[in-house]
Amino acid sequence: MYAKNEKGFTLLELVIVTALLGILIPLTSSMIINTYNEYVKVSMINRMAASGDNALRSVTKDITIMKQIQKADEKNLYFTLLGAGKRYYRFHEPTNSFQLCMTDCVDGGDDAKDESFGILSKNLNINESGFQYYKKEKKISQLTEISDNLSLSQLGWWLTFQSALPAIPSHPDLLIGYIKVKLMFGLIGEDDVEGNPTWQFEIPLYSIVRPALPS
Repeated sequence: MYAKNEKGFTLLELVIVTALLGILIPLTSSMIINTYNEYVKVSMINRMAASGDNALRSVTKDITIMKQIQKADEKNLYFTLLGAGKRYYRFHEPTNSFQLCMTDCVDGGDDAKDESFGILSKNLNINESGFQYYKKEKKISQLTEISDNLSLSQLGWWLTFQSALPAIPSHPDLLIGYIKVKLMFGLIGEDDVEGNPTWQFEIPLYSIVRPALPS
């Protein structure tokens, strides 16, 4: 006669295995969720950086062939191009975005036409993003003046400016040396104890450009 095969788990073994699974499953799932969240965050940062880089390339290229400023302040830069065409770049607070318009940008009252703008970059900290305009007079240090023949790449990290111009630097006699475009990306996190929104992280990107205007 053949002996019965009565192998199996005892009740104690089942209890121990169940207890271990109850400990391991939450730990494992927590690790997986945290890893996925970090992956999503890194992917979002990479997308923001790529978007910002493309936006800066666009505005930098256009500023270098700028012919005449139509409107310029901290959040708006509207100008004609050498040859033909116009460009209107703006920081749009309601959508926290950096936008571009190429045709039919303003109405009869010179107000921007929202429907004519396309979004170049989103997720901006609008309060920390904008344009700055600098006079022709520039300094590397307190004593050394920058030569007009010195290129921007040669200035390197030693380039500093005198104070920024007033809000609208479009007076015909006002000579602009450089325009700075700053994009500050970030994601809003939970509110602080006073109910103000906080930023989970921020990515500053900027470009300093010499326009083709007489400078």
